[in-house]
Amino acid sequence: GAVHPRVYGSAARVAGRCVREWKLFSLEAAIKKMTSFPAERFGIARRGVVQAGYFADIVVFDADTIDDKATYHEPHQPSVGVEHLLVNGTPVIAKGQPVELPGEPYPGRFLRFKQA
Repeated sequence: GAVHPRVYGSAARVAGRCVREWKLFSLEAAIKKMTSFPAERFGIARRGVVQAGYFADIVVFDADTIDDKATYHEPHQPSVGVEHLLVNGTPVIAKGQPVELPGEPYPGRFLRFKQA
C-alpha cells in the first residue's frame, strides 16, 4: 500500500542529507537526536546509549554513503550505507544485507514511554 517514504528512511535522511549535504547539524548532534535525546525525553529506560546493561540497539553505517532511497512513487526502498544493524543484540542487517531469522519473530518490541 501507499506509505510515506520516511517509513523507510528517516534516520538515513538525517545522517545523510541533513548532516552531509545540507549541513544542518553535526553527525554527533544527529546521532544524539535519534538516540539518547528521545530515550531521555520520553523516559525510555536502558536505551539510547551504548552502556553495560542497556539494550543493544546498534547501527554501524558509512557516514559518506548513508542515504534514504524511498520516494513517494517508490516508497518501499531500503536505505543504503547501513553495514550492520543489531536490535536487542540480534543482527538484522549484516554486511549491508538483511539477515534471515528463520522461525523467529523480529527482536524488536514496542516501547512505552514513561507517562507523567
